[in-house]
Amino acid sequence: MDVASLQDFLRRERQANRAEAALTSMLAEEALVDRGGCLVDLSITRRQQGALTLDCPVNESRFRPGTRIDLSCEAVRLSGTITDITERGLRLHVRVERRVDSLPSGPWTARESETDLSFLVSQCLARLQPGAPGWSFFSTLAGGEPLNRPAAVPPTSATAAIVDQVIADVGRSIDSSQWMVLDRCANLPSVFGIQGPPGTGKTMVLALTAETLARMGRRVMVVAPTHQAVNNALSAIHSFFPGRPLVKVGDELRRESLDDAIPCRPVREATQGLPPRRHQDLIVGMTFVSGLHNQALRSSGLVPNALLIDEAGQLPLVQGACAGLFGAGVTLLFGDDAQLPPVFAADVVEDPLAVSLFQRLRQAHPSLIARLNTTYRMNAELCRITAAEFYPGGGEPLMPCPSVAGKRFYLPGAGIPEGLPATVISPEPSLVWLPTPDIHSRQANEWEADAIARVVATCLRHGKSVRDMAVVTPFRKQAALIRRRIQGLLPANADLPIVDTVERVQGLTVDLVAISLAASDPDFVSEVAGFLFSPNRLNVAISRARTKVIVACSPTLLEAMPADYAAFLGRESLRRVLTGRAGTPVRA
Repeated sequence: MDVASLQDFLRRERQANRAEAALTSMLAEEALVDRGGCLVDLSITRRQQGALTLDCPVNESRFRPGTRIDLSCEAVRLSGTITDITERGLRLHVRVERRVDSLPSGPWTARESETDLSFLVSQCLARLQPGAPGWSFFSTLAGGEPLNRPAAVPPTSATAAIVDQVIADVGRSIDSSQWMVLDRCANLPSVFGIQGPPGTGKTMVLALTAETLARMGRRVMVVAPTHQAVNNALSAIHSFFPGRPLVKVGDELRRESLDDAIPCRPVREATQGLPPRRHQDLIVGMTFVSGLHNQALRSSGLVPNALLIDEAGQLPLVQGACAGLFGAGVTLLFGDDAQLPPVFAADVVEDPLAVSLFQRLRQAHPSLIARLNTTYRMNAELCRITAAEFYPGGGEPLMPCPSVAGKRFYLPGAGIPEGLPATVISPEPSLVWLPTPDIHSRQANEWEADAIARVVATCLRHGKSVRDMAVVTPFRKQAALIRRRIQGLLPANADLPIVDTVERVQGLTVDLVAISLAASDPDFVSEVAGFLFSPNRLNVAISRARTKVIVACSPTLLEAMPADYAAFLGRESLRRVLTGRAGTPVRA
């Protein structure tokens, strides 16, 4: 790997993205709606200066607060940013930069705006030259030996005392793998990766690490690929160490899940209200792309000497390779390359450079990655399945904490949902396969939607809350169908659990996860095999649950023959999980 190969990969990815965008622009609106990037038949219900409220009859999109959209109605075109989504997704609040009083009421179409980061990333890559800032980090990723730790390291006894005090201030014990990681980070490695399998406390360890380094006098910056990940990391630091000054650099609109006590400011105002003597105490958070703007291309005055990259398993290598330009002598990667990977254009997805920053570090220096090995979420059976299928090898095996190992799913007094086996709500087994009748379905499956709706309704009627469960499906059409079926079994305006794709549930913890794979039509399955059989997506879906997972899936999926070898391996992974070869027998 060299800079030229990354520049070439970036060029080919840009071309592939533009080709996909050109094809997308020719699709009918119905096809765009199916992809989740479009809403139709919106109507303006309220106008304010610089803001619109639009209602829609159905929302199966991937839109979130902060999403940039292009709005069109007849000959009128304008752009805006979604500030909020209410009324169960049917009301969009949009900020626009134009007069709104003369706009027609509708019908409006909203499409997700395309964002091209290739020019920004190309500029950053061009700065990676031997001897220049950022080169040592890049050369480590390229296979060279990492630099020795910085000279200004406190004595070991002083470092240990700081670590011990940080742990004491949290008021809880940590396990041996967490302590080892924290101790290693406190000794200021130039590059180090921390793999956090589901429920192992990765975010807590990141918070402890950030506080430890700040107490050691390091200027700490926390970055991540998404606003949500940055917000979660900063909020975790605040929850454990409320006295630590924190700031999020970015748009106030993108503060979903960010603790109210943490300000969200433009980069020039990051230290506002903080005495100069405390500027070094400030922990700054921003998205990785914002960091490329503010740190790699121009000096913001917030240059860190300790950079913590969260969700590094979702950060593309072509971007992450520029992390050394942030100016930190210590770069710590928190992530999990067994969970959701970055998204690449179809034409480059098989390229060796189409990997995450975390995965590249593993390829170049596996010894620089340590894995947290105790899950505080999954019971023994779910942990055994997850460990066997998604976390083999790598040192100490993934194990459940004794306090959660024996937990089971209980629903006292509940009758068996009509037409389903008793195992769907019984304490044993913890993972149940509901074989779906072969009805050659594609993105929606009526039988699975009805079955899962009956399970959810039964749980809600017998003491479970909507926060105790989640429904995961690969397809937005199936998610919308399941939501409608659940609503039909509950009182009007009753709250619903999360019913969404796996991207929406990463980081979630619930008692019960119901998975609907929906597809059974052989031709369609062949078309989407790489996506449908992704072991990373299956890992995320299963591992959200503490005690119970229900998988609705057609047996024909296990007989599919994907043309792609990676998809074939993914199908085998699904087969092992469902047929018990990754744990106990599960078929209902």
